[in-house]
Amino acid sequence: MRRTLVFLTLLTAMVTQIAAQQVLYFHYKNGQSFACEVSDISFITYDKSPGSDDYDIQVIYFKDNTSQEIPFSKVDSVGFNAPAPVLKDNAVVLDASFEDYIIKGDTVSFTMRKDTPASKRPKVGNVVGSTFDNEVFADGIIARVTGITETAEGINYTCEKATIEDVYDEIFYYGYGNIYQDPETDAESAPQQAKSNLEMKTGIDLWKFRRNVSTPQIIFDDYTGKFNTDFGTTGRVKMYLHKPKGGDMYARFNICSDMNATVGSSMSGRNGGVNVTKLLDLPLGIIATPIPVLFFKPSLQFGFYNEAFAELRYTSQSSLSYDCEFQVTYEKGQWDATTLKNNFTASIDQLSLSLNGWYGMGFEPKLFLSVSGTQTGVSLAFRGGLQLNANFEMDFKDYLEDGSLYSAIKDSKLSVTIPVKALLGAQAGLFNKAAGVDITFLTLSFPLYQAYFVPNINYASVDDLGSGRYHAVAAISPRDLLPWEQVELGFGVFDDDNKLVEKTYLVTYSNQNKPNKIEASFNLESGRDYKISPLLKLFGYDVRADRSTAVVPGEAVDLGLSVKWSSTNLGADAIYKVGDAYYWGTLIPSSNYDVSQHNPITHDFYDGIVPHEISGMSAYDPCLQWGKGWRLPTEAEYEELVQRCTFEAVDAIPRPDYDGQYITWGVKVTGPNGNHIYIPANVAHWTGTVKQLPDQNPVPVAAYFATYVMNPDVEFSWKGGIQQRYLIRPVCAGN
Repeated sequence: MRRTLVFLTLLTAMVTQIAAQQVLYFHYKNGQSFACEVSDISFITYDKSPGSDDYDIQVIYFKDNTSQEIPFSKVDSVGFNAPAPVLKDNAVVLDASFEDYIIKGDTVSFTMRKDTPASKRPKVGNVVGSTFDNEVFADGIIARVTGITETAEGINYTCEKATIEDVYDEIFYYGYGNIYQDPETDAESAPQQAKSNLEMKTGIDLWKFRRNVSTPQIIFDDYTGKFNTDFGTTGRVKMYLHKPKGGDMYARFNICSDMNATVGSSMSGRNGGVNVTKLLDLPLGIIATPIPVLFFKPSLQFGFYNEAFAELRYTSQSSLSYDCEFQVTYEKGQWDATTLKNNFTASIDQLSLSLNGWYGMGFEPKLFLSVSGTQTGVSLAFRGGLQLNANFEMDFKDYLEDGSLYSAIKDSKLSVTIPVKALLGAQAGLFNKAAGVDITFLTLSFPLYQAYFVPNINYASVDDLGSGRYHAVAAISPRDLLPWEQVELGFGVFDDDNKLVEKTYLVTYSNQNKPNKIEASFNLESGRDYKISPLLKLFGYDVRADRSTAVVPGEAVDLGLSVKWSSTNLGADAIYKVGDAYYWGTLIPSSNYDVSQHNPITHDFYDGIVPHEISGMSAYDPCLQWGKGWRLPTEAEYEELVQRCTFEAVDAIPRPDYDGQYITWGVKVTGPNGNHIYIPANVAHWTGTVKQLPDQNPVPVAAYFATYVMNPDVEFSWKGGIQQRYLIRPVCAGN
């Protein structure tokens, strides 16, 4: 116990007192190790292992809400230095001291001078690897010597490709590496590949610069365009590499970047396909590691991409900001990539275009991380920009079933989105000889604007008044149409053969005029069956618009009363859900109600058009959308419910997938026959009845509603106020 406490004290002191150190290493007795940055630690605590009386486990909690358990019994040492890499017996490191003896070299062969000392001559079977400061191997080499021949020029070595695991028995590295660049280069504005006189760069930013790029006119296929951007960006790569003796290689790369940019472009023409135009290719120097053969040569490429199948004229100016962190891992021979942080904001300052089809364009930065200067490595590309989609969706199934072209095209729209895509490329031969991979591991789309081709007919209802008289009502959920579009709305009468026998157009729908309903009356020949449906006039044609929004009626529960009550509220598909709120006498939920077009406070009721009981009237009762028989409850039916049923306050209305509990407070209503329903508490429910209230001026009329209050007993309140938005519990005939 005393030894454990001493260890705890020392370890805590190390972490707190040496915060300036970047990396903390735990070396285990079995040869494994663990490392973390001190700045990433949130706090440290201690725990007991099962069956132990001592605190023998240290738990490190990190700022990203992850944790790591460190069993004291397994720790050999703790420090701030990584264990030195262990070369394999047959490995030869070709460092800068070999330059005077190597005449030439590439990734799979090299030639040495004949007077090279024997101690510096690799043998067949040796695995050779060059260091970053050996300038003979411009692209680096990691290879196994398969043959040696002597010629007049020198000693020729032929090789086959090898991997890092063929060079080292043990590797352990954690950090950003040391970044070397040419001191004559302005590293803050344009990092460059170092050719000579390498010096360690201050700081850990792999790049940090701002650039304004304006391209000349770009011509490809039948397109001509121009692109300009002003952007600033920083980036860094953190690496974790671990290969224990006799174990498998594990590698993790955390690639962090941020970018702020303004992007402008103009384009015209006609073409189809995807094109990427490289604008910049910036070598970023060399990242050296303490492992001689293991170094990285990153390069940053910026490209402009477009993908299109359209006739168009296009100009745009937009701003964007991006902050991201991606993690790429290699474990047990498999590559994987995940997104740890992905924050993207954008705005469009100018956008004008005309097209028939779809078009996308944007900015593509790409980071390629070469391993030991070879052509193998990891690439990460980010693609983001603007995409215009003209979506014409034709549902042939709906069209063939009921002949409704409207139902088939009602979801067609024009939209502007910002697509975001991240692509990982890992080329063959990085850590093994397996084929490379290409993974698209992040695909996002941010909507900026959308407009539909046709209005949204929410539902339609028709009252058969007898003797050939009909009254039709259609509810419309407001939504934007194309800016130039105007659509006439009305009703059509169809006979048994589905032929249009009568029509009337009532209003023109546009972005400036969005009525929430239309209604009309018809006097038709009695004794025949008719179907009355909304009509739209599109391009001079009459288009039938049957109800497009599916409705889900509740279960009709017999409580032993004069009517059956629904098990759910209007707009709810489960008993624990509250449902939609409505203004009294309106047909669509208040969330879809355009008050600027039709204010319920100045409802037709005040003009004496609405009767004092609207239950069952297609012009004012939204419950009719559930089908024949469903309607608003009347005042008398609510009074019957209150007087003949028992009410019990419940903490939560049952919900099966939450073990019978849910946070919706409610009232259990049990009828005389023992059946019951649940009604949400502390919210009001409309009736269809109007009552004069003397204390309300200047309009002394209002609709009833009922409220269930939990105090914790159940109380009731009947008040007026048709300007409010409340819930609805439908009823239907009791037999």
